[in-house]
Amino acid sequence: NEEEMLYDDYYDETFKNSIHAELSEYGIFQDEKIYISNPAVGREEELKKLMISLLTPNTSSLIVGEAGVGKTALVDGLVYLIKLGKVPNMLKDKRILKLDVSYLLAGTKYRGDFEEKISTIIDLLREVDDVILYIDEFHSVMGAGSTADRDLDLADMLKPYLNSGEIKMIGATTKEEYEKIKEDKAFNRRFNKIEIKEPNEEILYFIIKEEIKKLEMETDVNFEFNNTETSYIINNLIETTNKRYRKYNEKENNPALVLRILRRAFAYALYEDSPMIKKEYLKEALLDEESLYKSSKERFSKNIFKEEQENKVIDFQRYKKNV
Repeated sequence: NEEEMLYDDYYDETFKNSIHAELSEYGIFQDEKIYISNPAVGREEELKKLMISLLTPNTSSLIVGEAGVGKTALVDGLVYLIKLGKVPNMLKDKRILKLDVSYLLAGTKYRGDFEEKISTIIDLLREVDDVILYIDEFHSVMGAGSTADRDLDLADMLKPYLNSGEIKMIGATTKEEYEKIKEDKAFNRRFNKIEIKEPNEEILYFIIKEEIKKLEMETDVNFEFNNTETSYIINNLIETTNKRYRKYNEKENNPALVLRILRRAFAYALYEDSPMIKKEYLKEALLDEESLYKSSKERFSKNIFKEEQENKVIDFQRYKKNV
C-alpha cells in the first residue's frame, strides 16, 4: 500500500559489509524513515526544481527558506517519491544521507581529526554513485572544523568534488544565512538555489489534513469531528497562527507552527488515555503556544466552542496531486 511506507531491511549481512554501512556511521539515510503520506504535499513545483537541480551535471542544490516552512520536508518528499519510484530514471536508485555535522565536530580538538573524518566520507562517497549528501543548517559547514591555526574547513574540502560532480549534495539554510554563503562566490556557484516559502492557506489546509491522518495512525487517537467541524477547526488554526498574530520576534513559520500545536493536542489525548481528540485538547495545546499573542489564542478557544458558525470550507481536493 502506497499510503503505508515500511522500513526496508537495511541491516542484513549484505548491508553490514557495504560502503553504505560505513557511511551510516556519519549520518542517517533518510529512506530508513517510515513515510505514511507525502511529507512535501503541495510542494510539487519545488520538488520538480530540486530534481532538475540534482540532474544538472556538476551541480548541487541549496534549499533556502525561513525556519519552519518545510525545508527538510522537501527533502523527505523527494525520498518518498524515490521509494515509490515516481522520479526520473536517473534518481530512482538514489539514497540521501543526512550528514551529522555536530557529530563530525565532536572529539576533533586535535589537529587533523576533523579532516580525517571528512576525507573518509569523501572517499566513501566517491566509491558509490547512488548517495546524495544532505546537510541541514548548511551554513554550519562554512568554517566548520577550522580553528585559530587552521583555515581549512568542511566547505573547502568539499569544493573540488562538488565542482567535478563526484559528489552530489543538498543543503538547507535560511535566507539570512544564505546571504553569508553568497559571499563565497566559488562555493555558491556550485549550487542551484531552490527557494521555499511559507505555504498559502489552501496548501496549509491540505498539509494539516494529511498530518491529522498521519497522527491518527501513529497514536491510535481519532480526530472524530464531522467534515464541517473539521474544516472549521482547521481554518481557525490557520487564522490563529497567521503572521499578524505571532509575537514580533517569532522566527518560526507555518506549517511547523500549526503542526506543533496539533501534535500537542494529540499528546493531551494520550495523556488522558482518550481514544479521540476533544476540543478541550485543542484549546489547551494552543494556550501552551508561547509564540502567539494571548488575545489570538483566547479568540480561537472561544470560536471552536461555538455551536453554530458560518464555516468557510476550502476545497483542498483540487490541490491534491497524484503522489
